[in-house]
Amino acid sequence: VGGLARGPTADDTPVSTPGLAFDPTAAARALVGNAEYVLATTDGGIRWRDITSDVFSDGSSAGRGYSGLVANRAVFSPSGDELLLCGFDCANPLLTRDGGQRWLRPLASSNPWGGCLDAAHSRATPGRRYVLLGQNSLFGGVAIINPDNTYQVVSGAAAGLPERNATVGQLGAVEVTTGADGVE
Repeated sequence: VGGLARGPTADDTPVSTPGLAFDPTAAARALVGNAEYVLATTDGGIRWRDITSDVFSDGSSAGRGYSGLVANRAVFSPSGDELLLCGFDCANPLLTRDGGQRWLRPLASSNPWGGCLDAAHSRATPGRRYVLLGQNSLFGGVAIINPDNTYQVVSGAAAGLPERNATVGQLGAVEVTTGADGVE
């Protein structure tokens, strides 16, 4: 990243990023995520640290999850105080409010292997998040996570959405977003 050395990670996969997020309130704060780790910077990219692997006193490290975190999307809240991280399997989604020191799983009682494709923070209701669930070309519904972390997963014709387990080819879209005018 930026031609600079990174700190230790649980996996030596070259830096690449299907997930990239910039803090809307702090220009020097950003994250990049891929299939093995999520790297964070708070100094505009001069130094990066792995926020998803544990580094032990002997210098070895271990990733979180099967092969790290398998991140594919990172989304800061409009205030910059929260980060939603989407990924496959158990990263369905993960949420942190402390820069990655602790990760919460607000959908823990939902399908733990269902994956998370995309996420957006509500502009109309602070603290509400929308998460597009699915993996392996299957639609898993849209989770609406409330500010108190209660949630519901909606899908099917009554919600104006495809049925759960519809294939991506039937969807016509693989993104969730909120409108600038508060329309969600």
